[in-house]
Amino acid sequence: MSVSNIDRRAVSVKLAIGLVLLPLSAALAQNAPTPLTPTPQVTPLAPLAPPSAVIVSPQAGGANGPSDGFQPRGERIQVQDLGVLDANATGVLDEGHGGFGTDMWAGTSVGIVQKVLPLLPGPSPWRSLQRLERKLLLTAAAVPSGKASGDSLIKLRADKLWAMGDIDGLNALLKGLPDPAYTPALRRLQIDAALVAGDSATACQQAPALRLQASNDSYPEKLQVFCQFSAGKGNEAGLGVDLLREQKVGDPAFFTAADALAGVAPGKTDGFANPTPLTLAMARLAKLPLPESVAAGNLPPALLRAIATLSSATPEARLAATEKAEAFGVVDTELLRQSYEQVTFTPQELTAPVNAAATDKGVRSRALLFRAALQQTLPTAKVEIIAKALGLAGDGPGYFTAARLYAPQIVALRPAPELASFAIVAARALYAAQRNDAAGQWVGLARGGDPAVAAAAAGLWPLTHLAAAEAPQTLPAGTLGSWRKVRGDLPPAVAQRRLLVCYGLLAALGDKVPADDWLALYDDPIPAPAAAQSGPAGGVLRGALWHGLRVATDDLRLGETVLFALATLGDAGLGQADPIDLYRVIAALHLIGLDGDARALAVEAAIANGL
Repeated sequence: MSVSNIDRRAVSVKLAIGLVLLPLSAALAQNAPTPLTPTPQVTPLAPLAPPSAVIVSPQAGGANGPSDGFQPRGERIQVQDLGVLDANATGVLDEGHGGFGTDMWAGTSVGIVQKVLPLLPGPSPWRSLQRLERKLLLTAAAVPSGKASGDSLIKLRADKLWAMGDIDGLNALLKGLPDPAYTPALRRLQIDAALVAGDSATACQQAPALRLQASNDSYPEKLQVFCQFSAGKGNEAGLGVDLLREQKVGDPAFFTAADALAGVAPGKTDGFANPTPLTLAMARLAKLPLPESVAAGNLPPALLRAIATLSSATPEARLAATEKAEAFGVVDTELLRQSYEQVTFTPQELTAPVNAAATDKGVRSRALLFRAALQQTLPTAKVEIIAKALGLAGDGPGYFTAARLYAPQIVALRPAPELASFAIVAARALYAAQRNDAAGQWVGLARGGDPAVAAAAAGLWPLTHLAAAEAPQTLPAGTLGSWRKVRGDLPPAVAQRRLLVCYGLLAALGDKVPADDWLALYDDPIPAPAAAQSGPAGGVLRGALWHGLRVATDDLRLGETVLFALATLGDAGLGQADPIDLYRVIAALHLIGLDGDARALAVEAAIANGL
């Protein structure tokens, strides 16, 4: 929704803007949220022209021309020289393809964007936050007003896309830049992104320009060696390798791969414990069998993606990398399914997979459970294996990976009465996998079957309500009471947090929780000042982010609200985020019209907190 569309709601929404900083129990009802649409394909767009490029004659609708951009027939249009287009306005998403609109920074200072954008989450396993951040970074939009200082917006955006592992988006964004906009850092980033994607042609096309820009760096020389090997110029590449050795360049992985490409038996691959895009590209070219340890470190998502698709790596290395890469959303879940299917197991292992999983918590055990469930034809036996796999995954990012992994198998099952005991597990997993329609069928089975299952199904109520695009309401006390009874065996501290998270999520989306239902939260023994330091940023920065979020929301500034919302959550996991931060962020997104994004985040946060 563009800012112009939001303005038409300003009169009604302004009445509720103060909710972002009011107590949770004061949240007012808002319009029903719209369904979340799938992430669109990246569509490269040209850089935007400066807003002042076309000036409409004053006679065409007032002092500043028509507000809707309509030009009456016969009126004059003055066209000015655009000069050099601003590379910072470049984007690959427009409003018709999932972006936020060209005016998303209207009313926002460029200084604010430059300060807050580096605070956005880096690698994140939360799909709702990934989508929001991706749209913010890839939308083609007019540059915010004011005088910029420090790193350019295009550089800040590119850095964040790299940190997220969104290589496809990064490649598309950088390919839309005019050549004069390429700094050495941006050109290096484009080369690294191309290498990770297996696009050696683009990387090598940029190599000569990088050598001119960064003549004192050994990276261009190593890149030239790679490009020479890629082009079949082994002799020239060998001379370059010798020169780098004489310069005492320290890069064991590079020299191991270079030896293999030169026909020399490569040494140990220990140097690949800390791989780079270039060394992984050389390993791919040399067909080096990289061991599982290459994926064992805390690697950026982009490199995990490269290892996951590296055919010469050992199956163990690819499998470990694929699991991590899927969690960060940089490879499709289908690739993880295929990787699990390629693992070899004995007939004895496949006969008793649940017993094996009880003693082995590693990647091989997870692959075994998946294979066993896939091959099982008896529904009751299949759901036993799936339930075990989901139970072992916990409530964190691993659970969401497992939910996405098993979602097709669950959807393929018929919600029959004999599977009633599995209904609650199935519904929760499908909500986590964003298969809401299919989840509803299992909720219906749970509520209408076995009385014991029906009583336990009350525990699903927050998820079913948060996932539904319904009008806000005053929640029945009996419904909340039934939900609390189901969760009554939790430790006091856990129960208190879940109450606060649940009520906060409901209030953020406009529902009213009766005042009496808040009473239990007044027994919380944790002092407020201590709880206030638990978020991603403490002290002055935390207060500044809260203030920025409120001001941006109050003024209906779309891009700025999303910017502050993401920065407020930062790199804190949804299961550890301050419940007040969750409330503020979801309420802000809901109030500016991003109802689908707000609801998706609420469902993900609910599951991450055990709801």
